[in-house]
Amino acid sequence: MKTLTGSIETVKLGGFIGEKDFWDKGYGTDYVKTVVKYSFKVLGLHRVWLRVFSFNKRAIK
Repeated sequence: MKTLTGSIETVKLGGFIGEKDFWDKGYGTDYVKTVVKYSFKVLGLHRVWLRVFSFNKRAIK
């Protein structure tokens, strides 16, 4: 994560798990939940955007 400076209220979040052996184990869900919680509670952000690829059906819920 990059260092935030100034007045930032919104960030875009993205991630990629390239190794298929690590798919469907909840790592992506855990990553998103952890970063979102940190963004709101620690950094005081107001909005977090998550972009997913259309072919990634597991990420679209």
